[in-house]
Amino acid sequence: MSLLNQMLKDLEKRQATAGDPTGLPGTGAGAKGPRRFGVLLWVLLALVLVLGGLVFWLSTGHRAGKDVPLAVEQVEPRKMPVSAAVETTPAFEFEVAASEAPAPPPATEPEVVTAPVETPVVKAVPVKETVSSLSESVEPPELPVAAPPSPKTPPASEPAALVKTPRPLSPKEQARVRFAEGEAALKDGRLSEAEQAWRRALRLNPTQRESREKLAAVLIVAGRRAEAEKVFAAGLEIDPAHSPFRRGYARLLAERDDLSTAREVLRQGPVPTAAGDPDYHALFAALSQRLGDYAAAAATYSLLLQQDPASGVSWLGLGLALESDGRAPEAVEAYRQAIASGSLQPDLLSYVRGRLDMLER
Repeated sequence: MSLLNQMLKDLEKRQATAGDPTGLPGTGAGAKGPRRFGVLLWVLLALVLVLGGLVFWLSTGHRAGKDVPLAVEQVEPRKMPVSAAVETTPAFEFEVAASEAPAPPPATEPEVVTAPVETPVVKAVPVKETVSSLSESVEPPELPVAAPPSPKTPPASEPAALVKTPRPLSPKEQARVRFAEGEAALKDGRLSEAEQAWRRALRLNPTQRESREKLAAVLIVAGRRAEAEKVFAAGLEIDPAHSPFRRGYARLLAERDDLSTAREVLRQGPVPTAAGDPDYHALFAALSQRLGDYAAAAATYSLLLQQDPASGVSWLGLGLALESDGRAPEAVEAYRQAIASGSLQPDLLSYVRGRLDMLER
């Protein structure tokens, strides 16, 4: 409204100073009434136009200006490459005041007074500040950086050759080694070394049967029968079921005429089968024969002949047992079978023929 009052005051000043309120040439005082009316009409029309434009601007532009702020400083800059920010159109800081707005061009018709339009002040950010802010906010992409080459580690020294440490042998394994040493010495005729090797084997493993049997045999050959008896007797205490120990011990006892003890030794423990140990049964039959137990001797020889019918020695033993038991006809048949076997030694063959001739007379 202050703008409208100012315009009316300007109009009154023009009327007071000039005689012609319109300021047009060729007008006089007589025409003052109608002409003044026309001027007022034009002024009112101009005021209507100005007020209409002001209302239109207030309803559209001014409201939009409030809703959408134009100040660049209030908008947070987007992150973009620096090159894009530099290429943008440079903005300059400017400020438009309402009093410095350009006046509307004069009309050819009577002067129309328009109200100045209040233009919102837009303060742009200088290019330097924009670029600096963008350069600070834009983070350069992290480029892959190659890892620095690691220092070459010196090649590891070649592993030392594995030295296989021999596993210590168990006592039983050592006993087998000593037994093999005794066997090698026996083949070379070094009986003393063989004896020592087998004795060491038995100290390491008293249950080793082979070393005990070999040691006793070497002692028997050397004429040291008493020591051999001790070797067998110790073996029977450790392994009473082993028939070769009992047979060897009983034979040594029989050689020194301890027949009863020898026969009792054979009866102790489990008796092997005739097929498994025929020498065991042959010794038992001979001991029974010498002790006068002819029936036991004949039964044992008969058992052996079931396993080996061609054994001349078994037929000879059976004939002697039957003859001693008073069974002459059966003894004659046994002697004939012994001769027919063809397996007797010449001395034994002569003995059998003599017994047969005596019984057949």
